[in-house]
Amino acid sequence: MVNKTSSGNDEAELLFLLGSLRHRNIVELITSYSQNGLTNLLFPKADLDLHQFLLLRCRPSAFQDDATLFQSLHGLSSGLAYLHNFNPRSTSSEDPTTPTLYGYHPDIKPRNILVQGTDFVLADFGLSRVKTESEITQTSWKDATYEYGAPECRDPNTFRPGMVGRALDIWSLACIFSEIMVYIEGGSQGIERFRDCRLLDNVHGKTRCFHNNNALAPAVDFHLNNIESDSSSTAICTLGTVIRSMFASEPESRPKAKEVVEQMIHVTLESFTSTLLQTAEESYQVLNSSGVTDLFGTRLSLEKTRLEAWAAVLGLIPVQGSRRPHDKQTFHIFPEACSTLSSAIKELRDRPDFDDVYRDQDFIISLLHHTNNSIYGLLSRSLRLSVDGTFAILGTYTKSLESLQLIEPATKGNLSKPGDIAAISVMKYMSILLQQQDPGSLHGTRIESTLVKQDPSWVDPEMSPQTYWYSFGYLDTEKRRVLVEYKAFDTEWAKHPKATSFKELGEKVFSQIQGLVNMLQREPKPADFRVLKCLGAFPDIANCRFGFVYSYPHEDRTPIRLHSLLRRQRSQIPPPGLSERLALATILVSSVHSFHVSGWLHKNINSYNILFFCQSLVPLVDGVDLNFENPYIVGFNHSRQDSASEYTEGLVDTTFQDYQHPSYRNGGIRYEKYFDIYSLGLLLLEIGLWSSMGDISHMYPELSPLGLKEKYMHCCDSLDNMGRKYQAVTRTCLEADKWFNHDYESIDLRFQEEVVEKLRSCST
Repeated sequence: MVNKTSSGNDEAELLFLLGSLRHRNIVELITSYSQNGLTNLLFPKADLDLHQFLLLRCRPSAFQDDATLFQSLHGLSSGLAYLHNFNPRSTSSEDPTTPTLYGYHPDIKPRNILVQGTDFVLADFGLSRVKTESEITQTSWKDATYEYGAPECRDPNTFRPGMVGRALDIWSLACIFSEIMVYIEGGSQGIERFRDCRLLDNVHGKTRCFHNNNALAPAVDFHLNNIESDSSSTAICTLGTVIRSMFASEPESRPKAKEVVEQMIHVTLESFTSTLLQTAEESYQVLNSSGVTDLFGTRLSLEKTRLEAWAAVLGLIPVQGSRRPHDKQTFHIFPEACSTLSSAIKELRDRPDFDDVYRDQDFIISLLHHTNNSIYGLLSRSLRLSVDGTFAILGTYTKSLESLQLIEPATKGNLSKPGDIAAISVMKYMSILLQQQDPGSLHGTRIESTLVKQDPSWVDPEMSPQTYWYSFGYLDTEKRRVLVEYKAFDTEWAKHPKATSFKELGEKVFSQIQGLVNMLQREPKPADFRVLKCLGAFPDIANCRFGFVYSYPHEDRTPIRLHSLLRRQRSQIPPPGLSERLALATILVSSVHSFHVSGWLHKNINSYNILFFCQSLVPLVDGVDLNFENPYIVGFNHSRQDSASEYTEGLVDTTFQDYQHPSYRNGGIRYEKYFDIYSLGLLLLEIGLWSSMGDISHMYPELSPLGLKEKYMHCCDSLDNMGRKYQAVTRTCLEADKWFNHDYESIDLRFQEEVVEKLRSCST
């Protein structure tokens, strides 16, 4: 119960305010009555106030996790945001609509915040005021508690009260946040030291403010800096950033209460995620002391990585030293995500004490798997795809051969999309295996060259690649149409068969052949990996080359090159619509990304190596039989593993050198991943303009490769019909050399975020 003595107008306004507020983090007025000239207000009984809470020597059991304190601060800021902008209940049933009112507390301090369960509840509204939009929202400071007041509360020399408004509440709330931050790191003793360091001698006596006249007090700034630098919690550092924005000297520069609520959502989820990851690791260490299987360690690592991928995509945790912008969808999933994560933490800590270590392992994996599925299910389809892509990158990067080999069995029946990461891990496994072991350790299918014959009906190499017939039996019906691509022997190597390096280079070439065949034969492949199935390879010694044999996706269909469709003077097919072009570009970008994440480089990306399959070439006059959303990437005959130790041939095929990066065309440099990305950017430019690169480059015969690159950058301005995101994605690819580094995980993550996801958002 609280007693109040006030004027009639103030009392009426206070009762109106308290009677109108309905929020979990604002104290609820039960009733009021007058006795002996005093107005008595009845409120629910609280456990204690925040001042008492901060001086407790031991944390209450409900607040053992820092994340719970962050969640309480989020609730407190949510209550303040409600006060700052609320619609009071109407007193008239005939007019249920009421104007929005703007309230402010102006006396937020620990003694005016109640602790009820795990909620921080704003109380004591004796000095609070409400204004309509047409009224002045500032008023003279009412000599409230100065310790938690803002610099504008009064003049530091004359002590005259200043004009204050809702920004005062933001400063006071920052004071509360600061003390909670200190309490998390140093407990009640830390609070006592923090309050002592704020004690200053001023002209009119001692004060314990958070400011020194017009700015944040140096002692406060120093104290917060020490906590941020010493803390191992990224959530603490994020909270520190929020606090400093709230401590802006100028009131108008402070964030609105609603913005603080949004920031605290991210801090809270970041802390819950980190706590669950840490708890899972602690569980693993306990079990590891009594012996665990490698398969369990892999499964646990994958479930932790799924959680990290979810948090990374929402901008909750940094990856590779950088953090994504916070996704707005986080605001909608916040209550359910908090509940799911906090429940998982509790269950993991309170798990049954199984006698059998394998039952303990199954309990942990099942719990984390269910938690991941639950929070994954809260996301939109586009965000789920982003999480899948990030998970594939994080889950397979810098893994040992043994770890990669365990991913496929570990994912069977456990993950929402096991095929992608399992397939990528196996492809990456083979890539590493080829780098570390003898070339004979993998055996791709060898095809007898005499069984592969050219189809004499082949007409136009520009429109359709040469068709071959592969006989796999003795009958005329036991043959199938196939695509054959050739990889020539390195000319310098072939010229010197007696040189000491001949055998070594030969083994490396053969290693690449075997590895490429194994990779392209592997099933299942990642869903986005648009390649033909490789049936095997054969040596063509007479012509100094190897042949790769690919099956057609449909026996009765004929391949046609994208290149021929882009030729303005030759193609009779009208350009596809915007949605079809966006879908085509998205599929191709996703496919190249999967190839890169798997540890391979293509080396020959161009429209000549993009195929569509149709029933015949005749109906293509009107394009009725052409599905632009079902492309296949070919031209892997020069592909290799993405490794500095891998044998590279240099620029071999100059037919489509316009697609190659200027640095690579100049020679003297190894092929790098960003060369593929540059070629992909040119392919996107072609699709956007629906014009072949040859049609563009032939207009500028006098330009050098570097000059052509600049011209292509300018051509991006003509992609306005494809939308700004498409333009930005194309530029990002063409400028890959500016952001390329040799940290391939960060490159793949950046490509995932700035190319794959942005392009996908264009077509959704």
